[in-house]
Amino acid sequence: MTPTRQRLLDDLAEVHAQFQEAMLPTQLDRLAERPLTFHQLRLLTLLLVDGPARPGELAARLGVSGASLSGMLERMTAAGLLTHETVPGDARGRLVRPTDTGRAAVSDLLLAPVPDPRWITDGFTDDELAALLVGLRAILRERHR
Repeated sequence: MTPTRQRLLDDLAEVHAQFQEAMLPTQLDRLAERPLTFHQLRLLTLLLVDGPARPGELAARLGVSGASLSGMLERMTAAGLLTHETVPGDARGRLVRPTDTGRAAVSDLLLAPVPDPRWITDGFTDDELAALLVGLRAILRERHR
């Protein structure tokens, strides 16, 4: 790696940390607006990352009792955030899966959409805006690769 590239990567890491710090209040405000508890958000996140799971597995991963999880699953199912399905070949087994509403509850929180990107780019020069677009497109390209 060239010294120039290393310097650029170090600068990028520093700017990334500063960006995260600057966006923290916005993320915390969005979190506070949500009616989800911390455990409910963790449960939905686990299901979205790892896929459907049995209740016993979820209780162990969340570090809660089966009774606590049962109540949480009931409330989240009634709210339309989760659905249950039987395990093929196991009439008593069931899998918990997020609904589209549950998926949206997490993605809306994490994505924190900005209605109009000009809220932060009004002061950019045309060259800066073009460079930002090149960079964001490169990030998307590498993420999809």
